[in-house]
Amino acid sequence: GVNGSAPAQESALGDVPLKKNRPSKATTRAAFLNGSEPFMGGRNGQLDPNEHGAITINVDGEDKTFYLPGATILDGGRTVKYDPPYRYYLMNKPTTDYSNPANFYKPIFPGHTFTVDMRLDGVSCGCNVNF
Repeated sequence: GVNGSAPAQESALGDVPLKKNRPSKATTRAAFLNGSEPFMGGRNGQLDPNEHGAITINVDGEDKTFYLPGATILDGGRTVKYDPPYRYYLMNKPTTDYSNPANFYKPIFPGHTFTVDMRLDGVSCGCNVNF
């Protein structure tokens, strides 16, 4: 390589260097965390009723209520509208006490089906929602 750097990889075409233009997972995660913030809402983990973010999720054939504190919930609890700059956590109860692991809903995925419909109409090409 040049100046002690590693030699450039070459493609099957010979002299065309291969470049990795995609950022690493660590870089992408850091950018997301730096560009968003958890919704904190009320004091001591308590929220106003309009901040609960109650959402209905079908778990093994049974509708259950979980919470995305601060999220805009539509369609009778079936739709979430994601609004920057917040990131939302799926909680067992309406709280922003993110220090207690028991507050988080932790689905068991192996052996189950997880289905989500996403509407991306009206989303600009610069918008990136991490789900």
